Formats: sequence, C-alpha cells, structure tokens
Amino acid sequence: MTDYKRVIFLDGDLIPLVNLDYIFHLSDPDHTETPTLIKPNLITASLREPCNTGIFMVQPSVEAFAKYNDAVIKQREHAKTLPYPYFDYKEGWGRNMKEHKENWRAVIKKANGWHFHASHSDQGLMFYWSKYLIQDVTIVISDTVENWKRGPDGDPVRESEVKALFSPYQEKPLVYQWSCEKPYDTRKEDEQFYSWRCFPPIDGFAHFMGNTKPWKQMLQDEGFTTLAEYSYRQKAAKSLWFLELHEINTKYKMGLDMDNWDSVYPELMKNDTLGVQAQYGDQLDVLGLVKSDLQKDSRESHEVADTRDQSDMKSLAESDKSSPPVVAYAVSFIKCGDHQNNAAGLIDASLVLRHSIHKISSRNPESGSKYDYKMYAIVHRQAQACSQVLEKSGFEVIVVDPPFDKSEIKGDFLRSHIHKERCCGHDEFIKLHAYKLPEDVIVHVDIDFALYKPMDSLFDAILHDKDSFTGQAARKALQLERPGEALPDKIGAFITRDWPQVIPGKWPAGYQAGFLVARRDPSIAEEMVAVIKEGNYTEGWGYGHGWGNKGYAGWVGAMAMQGLVAYYYDHIRPGNAVELNHCMYNHMGMDVRHKGKCRNGSDKCEDCMQTKMKDIYSMHYTMCRKPWLCQAIGAPGGKKPDGGRGSALNTNSVNVEHCLEMAQQWHSLRSDLEASLLELTNDEFIKEGASGTYKPDVFHGHCDGDGDAHYLKIAGNSLGRIQELYLD
Repeated sequence: MTDYKRVIFLDGDLIPLVNLDYIFHLSDPDHTETPTLIKPNLITASLREPCNTGIFMVQPSVEAFAKYNDAVIKQREHAKTLPYPYFDYKEGWGRNMKEHKENWRAVIKKANGWHFHASHSDQGLMFYWSKYLIQDVTIVISDTVENWKRGPDGDPVRESEVKALFSPYQEKPLVYQWSCEKPYDTRKEDEQFYSWRCFPPIDGFAHFMGNTKPWKQMLQDEGFTTLAEYSYRQKAAKSLWFLELHEINTKYKMGLDMDNWDSVYPELMKNDTLGVQAQYGDQLDVLGLVKSDLQKDSRESHEVADTRDQSDMKSLAESDKSSPPVVAYAVSFIKCGDHQNNAAGLIDASLVLRHSIHKISSRNPESGSKYDYKMYAIVHRQAQACSQVLEKSGFEVIVVDPPFDKSEIKGDFLRSHIHKERCCGHDEFIKLHAYKLPEDVIVHVDIDFALYKPMDSLFDAILHDKDSFTGQAARKALQLERPGEALPDKIGAFITRDWPQVIPGKWPAGYQAGFLVARRDPSIAEEMVAVIKEGNYTEGWGYGHGWGNKGYAGWVGAMAMQGLVAYYYDHIRPGNAVELNHCMYNHMGMDVRHKGKCRNGSDKCEDCMQTKMKDIYSMHYTMCRKPWLCQAIGAPGGKKPDGGRGSALNTNSVNVEHCLEMAQQWHSLRSDLEASLLELTNDEFIKEGASGTYKPDVFHGHCDGDGDAHYLKIAGNSLGRIQELYLD
C-alpha cells in the first residue's frame, strides 16, 4: 500500500468513535495545520501487553515490508530447531531484552521477556518490527505517549515521553465507554479497573474483545433504532454498532432479520469460523509437521501442560493453548472476630497472599511458571458478614455450611467433644469444600501464608501420566520428606506433616492443615465426611486411640483436619498422597528434633531453622508469629518479662534470626505490592504505610515498634484499584 503516506489498520471487532484523521495529521510534517508530535508508525499497549494489534498505524514502504517478512522467515527457521511451542520466550523475534537490560511496558506491568499474550504471533511481531527494526515508532500506554528513534549505537532510544499528548486534538467521541465521562470516584468499582481506556486515542474507538463482540450478543430490550447513552462498560458502543448495522441492512437490503435477532443470530455466531487468535499449530505446514506431531510434542514439553489426564486429553492441536492452565488457590474463613479478622490479619494478609501467588504464576513472566491462578475464599455462613474484604482483594467468595451436622456423628466421644478442638471444631471441615472447586488442581492454604517459588513440578506430577516426559521430569524434581520414597502411579495430593508435635515412636504425625495441593476429587470430601459421621474416634493419646484407634489423637487439631486428613490418607485411601519436605513446603521454621532424634523417624533430618530462604517454596507464619505482629524479640516460652503470652518469639521452638528472615520475606512482598500500586496510581499516601523506623531491614518500614500495636497497615486511597494489578 505504498500509494499511501500512512495506513491505520483496525480489527473487524473494532469501530472508531471519532474521526481518526488527526492521528495521520500529527505524524505528517506536510500537514502544516497541526504540529508533528508523533512518529509515522504507532502502536498501543494494553493492560499486560506492549502491543495490541487491534489498531495500529504504519508508514508503508517496500523496505519496511521487507524487514517484516525477513523477521517472519528468520523466526520460522529458528522455530524448526525448537521444541513445542516452537518459540523462544527469551529471544522472542530476535531481541533478548534481559541481556540488553531493558523492559517493555504495558499499562500495569513491565517485563524483559516475551511472555505476553500473542507474543509468538502478530502482537509480538508488530512490537519487534516497529521498535527494533524500524526504530521510528510512537507507543501509546494509556495516557502516556512514548516516541522512539534509532540511537547512536544502533539500538532504539526513547526520544520523548509525554502525558495526554492527543487530548487537545481529538474530538468528542460519538459515545463514551466505561463511564469515562464521569469523575473517577463516581464510576462503579468494576469500571474503575478500565480507567486506562479513558484517554485519547484509546477512547476514540470501541474494541469488542472476546465474547463481547456485538454479533455474539442478544439485543433483548435494547433495540437497534435509537442510540443508547448509557456508558456503563460498552453498552453505548454496542448500541451504536447495532444502529449502524440496521442502517446498512436497510440501505443495502442485506436481508438480516433484525426484528428476530435474538432467536436467530447469536446461536449462528457462537463459533468463530476463521478462529479467534493465532495458535501454535498454525505454523505446522512451514515446520514440516502434522497435527499428530503437535499433540506429541505438546505432551512431552515442559512449556505447556495439559489440564486433564492422558486418558481423556483432547488434541492440543484443536484446543486453545494460548490460555495457561488454571490452578485454584483457596483459603477458608470460618468466623468473624478471630485473630485473622482485623485490619492486619485479614486485609493485609489476604492482599499479600494474593500478591505472592500472582508473583509465582504465569501472569508474571519472570516466574517462569506456566500455570495461571484463580482465588477463592471458602466462607462459613457465620462469617459472611465480614468477608467483603476478601471479595475486594480479588477472591471469589463461596459461602458454605459445614458438610455435616454434629448430631450426625455416631461416636459419642467425638460428637460431644469435637466442638472443643482447635481452632474451630467441626466448622474447620468447611475446608473440604476445596476438593469440589472446578479447577483440576486446588491449593488450599491458611491466610497467614505466602508463596515464594512456582510449584509447577507438583501440578505437573498430578496432571501428567507417570510415564509421560513431563510426568517423569516432574516426579524427579519433587522435594520429598523421604528422598527416594516410592510414588503412587496416580498422585492425588501433596501434603506436609505436623512433625513438631511428634515424639518419635509415640504416635503418628498429623497432617499440617495450613497447606494442601490436591487433584480435584469431590469423592474424597464425601469419604472424609463419611468417616467423621461414623465417629470411630477413641479418647486418649498415642497408638490405640484417636481415629480408627490408630494413634491420631491427643495433639492440637487431632479431632479436626490435622488428625482426620492424616488418618484418611494413611489408612482409608493409602497410596494417594505424597509427603513433601516440610522445610521447603509449608515452612514454619521450627525445631524438628526431640532430644536429638529426628521427629520423622529418619536417621538424618534437615534442620528447618537452617534452611536457606532461596530453597523455600512457601512459608506458614505460625510459631515464628504473624509478620504483622512486628515481633523481633525472643524469650523462652514466648513471653517477655513484662508481656503476656505470645508477646515474644518462643526460643524453645524457634530461632529468632531465622524467624526474622522469614518476616523479612513477607514484608518484602508487601513492599513489592506497595511499589506496584504506587506505580499504577501515583497515590503518594501509600508511602505512609512504610514510614516506620523499627528494624527497617526486617519490617521494611511497616512497624514503628515491637508488638502488634506498632504495625502500620497498607495505606493509601487507591486500594479499590488493587485488582488492576492482576487483571488477565
């Protein structure tokens, strides 16, 4: 199209809401009525991608097209040397940004790898071509406009960065979207997430992405002959689309039955005949492969995991693998007014927990994980009133009752005593609802928990057949409590044991109820409930007592989850659960020896109080105290001379220096969350929550003294926008 100075490309699911000529003019030195403020090539970033190819502008030339084609040819040749998915996420289309110490930017994130949506296809290619090959491009990132040019060393350099550059030149849109015409604080909370779309040139067009495409929607009572002015989300833009369709249908006698749209067209338009987006399998012909090769390569790759067992796996050549498999992360919230339900223990803990999960997921390219996540809060009905904070933190709240009534327990002792068990009696068994969540893999943790390293090997070991390439590699990577222990053919769960409560040889170890990774299996929850209702629990300590008289008794949590789950996996369904190294997973930093002997019965055991932080996958803040308690002083029995019970770190069970290292990890996560939110919102009040001076190397400014009264909560006026950090 070299007959034109500029070409603006628009996706078919996009309509302009303003005259776009002004963009041409701002890039054209020959147009003397406007200043030349932007480059002849223009791309726009989206929430998490540096380039969205729904709309872009280029300066056509034979040379530019040759560079584009050359990049495609080189990538195809390189792809022939790569395993599935035939794309190098470090080198991308030809630029290792990490080696060059540079980042790409999107609206709410920046990164130095090629892990973003459609990086292997049009969006990655257009970003590479415009910035690194042409080196003469404007990049629009919400209200920020960057101009890039070729630098003296041949690499692109940023020539300028300007806010709201387009605003004086764009006319009023035909309709508004996302309530952008309203003040920010008057918009509905879900629309505040999309405030980045309220700036020119992005508000000058409507892009109907995914299932929001009008032709997939029903009209219902909205009509198609008048323009709606309701700007909630894309209501008005959708109305404009149907109005235009009605006009051309009438003018050109297209024959569309608009009066019966709802009964005719949404069903016809349900499937996308030409596809929705580029798939890895689209390049099979140029790679010399067929669909069976794609299916085989994808099964044997570390890069992409199936979300079903091998026995019922769909052909990956036919399924959409651009979306990573999703793991359900759940917490249970049992009652209002406990130690977790205060500003620090619930709000800040839930925010930091969610942030830690995000950091180890596929949404953070630097994690290297291939698994996405979804957050759930399993909330007891009695705690529903105080669970709103969890919803605002991004959890899907599921309100439940305990899976049985105490009166249904047959055994007299269990029925009459279970309500006394720590922490929550029979109410704790709402945790069993986690086995029924819709995702294939569930992770259930306590809210005083944080995750620090991806757990892909656990998920792969659950989802993949033991004889598959990925399954074998995952099993070899497992960190077991007893290295070399035989593994089940089909792994149903990963657990850790509560070894600090064990005296070697006196009774079996309970399950540590703060951590569970499991395959979705509602039958397990049902079987556990059946065991509880049977009530075969004998009073006492040690072997011959407890659940099934097998010794699961007498210690904290024995009548609840800690005892039941251990008994179930050891005796009711053996060969299902795998015990992980509890110094690396569900790490609590506690003493695991009793009178010099290993509590787990082994001749040698790792001292968890010496485990290096870099080796720990997850931490459970129990005996080392909650990070928001600001405790840095140790004392025997956990009691300061002038303080009450729990006023100090208990030096009989933990090492103070190690506990402070653990606390530092949590506070570092919180600081990262605060920095990300500050970058997103420019809310300077966030800094007030990090103004403390007590042991700043440990608490990162979040404490101004020792003890929970000295904790500084996450501050600022923008917590309502925190979910913008985590949008897909």
